Amino acid sequence: MQRQKLPTPVITGEPAAHLENPLLKPNPPLLAIWQSYAAPGLRVAVWPDGRVVFARDPNAWGRELFLGQLSQPALKSLKIALRKMGVFSLKGTCYLVPDGSQKCIMLSFDGMKQMLYWDEVENPSYGINVNSKQQHIAFKKAWWEVTKIILTTLPPHAKRLTTHFKGAPREWYIKPTIQSE
Repeated sequence: MQRQKLPTPVITGEPAAHLENPLLKPNPPLLAIWQSYAAPGLRVAVWPDGRVVFARDPNAWGRELFLGQLSQPALKSLKIALRKMGVFSLKGTCYLVPDGSQKCIMLSFDGMKQMLYWDEVENPSYGINVNSKQQHIAFKKAWWEVTKIILTTLPPHAKRLTTHFKGAPREWYIKPTIQSE
């Protein structure tokens, strides 16, 4: 079984206002999805002011990054949707295998924090998929739901960045990688 195909953002133009690239400063986003091992890659990151950096193709881990701006109502709706879907109450949050890739989802807003670690491998004889328990199924469902909620909220106006994602700074790792049961 292959990993899920993620929706590709539709970009219809550039933002009307000038936006500073948040990747150039050490301020952490309120949510982000990135790949940390092998070749670092960014799928999406959203900052508290609504600036968002996202991959043109979220399936390719940020080879081409864009910068846009979410409106405050869109940002508020995004946070509400993420709170409602239950990501902050998962029983397990880290499902990695030795020498495997590491993908991360970080959420930190309104006093809530969650950090998820996984490799996104959907093979019945590999990692989290072997003898799956209810908490594993809930984790994978939440992982894909969080990803899709964020990707479907992206703004249609964005500009291409010349900056490349060099990896997440230490501040983005809000919880350690402690393997879940």
